[in-house]
Formats: sequence, structure tokens, C-alpha cells
Amino acid sequence: MKFFPRHSRFIFIIGIFILAAGLGQADSMSRAASQGGASVAVIEPLAINKTADLKFGRVFFSTSAQTVTVAPDGTRSASNNAILGDGDPVSAAAFLLRGQPGDTFHVFQPPPTITMTNGTQNITVSNFVCSIKTSNNGVLGSDGLYKFTYGATVNINAGQSPGWYTGTFLVAVNYQ
Repeated sequence: MKFFPRHSRFIFIIGIFILAAGLGQADSMSRAASQGGASVAVIEPLAINKTADLKFGRVFFSTSAQTVTVAPDGTRSASNNAILGDGDPVSAAAFLLRGQPGDTFHVFQPPPTITMTNGTQNITVSNFVCSIKTSNNGVLGSDGLYKFTYGATVNINAGQSPGWYTGTFLVAVNYQ
């Protein structure tokens, strides 16, 4: 019993070889290769340390409201006839930032007001001003350091109870 005539078998075998050769060519022609690059920059994390507290110094009791301002450069001024006393230090809050040399950072503004307390008595601090003048953005030095300060205004109520008032405020930074 013959399924294929002799010359048909020969054509069929040649067809299989051509098909196999064509598949091999098509397979190798549809592949291409290239190398992609990969990189990562591992940078210094930002670290911030307080080097000085915001200190308004002494202010004498008054029956009228008063304000005392400490500027970012540490100078102190008063309004509403506030009488400033000596004996306690006056300073702007100072911070030292460490990070990746030459990188840009942003200092976030503290809350609009904070409260300092003495027992149940309160005084508010407002109008925080940073020594960094360009939208609170700076550039770390070649040593990876940057020093900056904050000043603010303390609002003393009329007849404020004498005492030592304290509080805290948050200063946060991030890379830009």
C-alpha cells in the first residue's frame, strides 16, 4: 500500500526541511538584544540639630498688652511700651542641618502660633521668621552643612501672671 507516490515523498521531505529552515530563520530574526543601564544615588539622609533655643529674655509685668520680637539675627525689640529686662539670655532659635553636599533643601514654616505655658497660664508666640530668605529653600555647603535661625514674636497679655513660660515648636526639612 502506497500512501504517496515516490516523487511526492521527496517533495514532502524537502517541504519539511524548508519549513524547518524557515522557522529557524524567523526565530533568529525576531530576536534582538541590547543592554540597559542601571544606576542609583545613595545620598546622606538629612539630619537637623538644634544648637540654640528661641529666648525672649526678661520682660517686666505690665497692665497693658505687650509684644517682644527676636529677629533671626538674635536682636530683640519691644512694642506697646514693653520694658525689657537684663539678666537672661536672648537668642534666635538656631539649627544645624546635615546632608548631601550641594543638594537643595526646604525648611517648613512652624505653625502660625504656638503656646508657651506656666502652669495654667498661657502666652502665644507667632510670626516665625526664618533666616533663609528664598522661600525657605537653601543649598547645603560643600561640607554638607547649613546653619539657619528662626525668630518670632511673643504676645504678652495685659496683666499676664509673672513666671517662666516655656513651649516648643517643630522645624522640619526635606530635600527638594
